[in-house]
Amino acid sequence: MRLFDEINTLSEDEILDIDTYFDEMELTEEEKKERKKFAYEVDDMMLFIFALFLTMREFDYMNKSYIIGQLQSRYSEIILQHLSIDSLLDDYIKKFSEEIVDTTLKYPDEKYYVSDDRAVVTAVNEANTVLGYGEFARAKEKGCTWKEWETEHDNKVRKTHREVNRVKIPIDEPFVVGDSLMMYAHDGITFNAEVKELAGCRCTTKYF
Repeated sequence: MRLFDEINTLSEDEILDIDTYFDEMELTEEEKKERKKFAYEVDDMMLFIFALFLTMREFDYMNKSYIIGQLQSRYSEIILQHLSIDSLLDDYIKKFSEEIVDTTLKYPDEKYYVSDDRAVVTAVNEANTVLGYGEFARAKEKGCTWKEWETEHDNKVRKTHREVNRVKIPIDEPFVVGDSLMMYAHDGITFNAEVKELAGCRCTTKYF
């Protein structure tokens, strides 16, 4: 099982803050606004979960299933404000919630796992992953038949992503990114894409 903390790392660019990160991406102003809103909501959610962990630790009472339930419920509520949840996305939410809680419990004495930094990085990557999934679905609903991978065109872009830059393919076919298959940039939902292709990705997908 892929650990979400491996995905939520800084491999291409240092994420200083949510606004700056999305302002530098090749997105429309409407897309930037939506991703920022989603990311801030996830950031608040993560900080709440971290506070719950710390409170339970203080009282020497750790209820893992309760925390997973809280995270799963809150994340579902956030996503439903932006798109509907199908079976694939529902499985993703469950997996995300379980892995985040398991990892936090695994490192009880390391401050990073209950830090603002972890919350922000997770929020940014989840906004790209989940909203990218929604944009892909809406493009199909609108009748788009083609898609194109777009990088940030700078020296921070990883080699495997440069190789698919400007590649245009039918909308129902996956991009071959290194050894991974991805339906859209930052697709960690549809296939089991490798962590190295997802972490800190700033690429976008255009639909036609």
